Amino acid sequence: MGWQVVVLGNVVIVGAYLAIAATILQGLVTTRQLRTNALAVATGLIFLTCALHHGHHALHLLTGTPQELRVLRAAFGTWHGVAVELVGVVVAVAYLMLRHTYGTLLNTPAMFEDQVKAATADALRRLAYTDALTGCGNRAAYDAHVDGLAGRDDAVTVVYLDLDDFKQVNDAFGHEAGDRVLREVGGRLASGMATGQRAFRLGGDEFVVVQAVPSGRRGEDAEALSARCRLLIGLPVTLREGDLRCQASGGAATGPAADGLQHLLRQADAAMYAAKAARPRLPRQRTGLDAPVGR
Repeated sequence: MGWQVVVLGNVVIVGAYLAIAATILQGLVTTRQLRTNALAVATGLIFLTCALHHGHHALHLLTGTPQELRVLRAAFGTWHGVAVELVGVVVAVAYLMLRHTYGTLLNTPAMFEDQVKAATADALRRLAYTDALTGCGNRAAYDAHVDGLAGRDDAVTVVYLDLDDFKQVNDAFGHEAGDRVLREVGGRLASGMATGQRAFRLGGDEFVVVQAVPSGRRGEDAEALSARCRLLIGLPVTLREGDLRCQASGGAATGPAADGLQHLLRQADAAMYAAKAARPRLPRQRTGLDAPVGR
């Protein structure tokens, strides 16, 4: 009785694998991918090969000389032979039940095309929201970040930063040196941000740092954040001519995100200009590149 179960199991397996191979082949022909979708073709051929193998196995147990059949049926009719065949039946039926998912194979080129489109869209998104010179978020990124914070219960701190006498850097050392300074400043601010903090370049030599802290948590103190940003800006920038130090004026404002950030930006901007006006001005002397700009 055992060998009859093995034959029946092989017949079921053959039918299931032939149905799957036919499904894939039909899809390839319908979508005209028979010459272009090697993955789906190979998968269909694998199922077809398995069907031929199990069909050949069943024929061996049904045809041949009586002596050969007696030996084969005794060998494959044992309990473990039947158990292995039943496992094969379960696997084949499971593959057959999942045949609707083989449509994914037929969409492989489209999947790759979608990945290319997604990667292109992501690159364009980064380009649209990144300042090309400094690598910081640009004004569009700042506006999007502000919109994302609207309606949340976060406590927000806005720090407005402006490089002091930056025009004199361009005048004295050229715009290439000025761009180098801006790149260094932007990179330091971007890399120096902690969790919940982001740096943006609004334009020219003006930068904004936004800190959003969820309700119930403590963030960096506004004045401490402003001081740390100004310290990062004040580190020396190495130019071909030597080291150059810049100073920045900063103003900070804190409030709930639910009230919007525009008024916080205005308050921080006003505080920055007040700090710039209060900064003592010394007679400017050409003392070399290692002298701080604005002193």
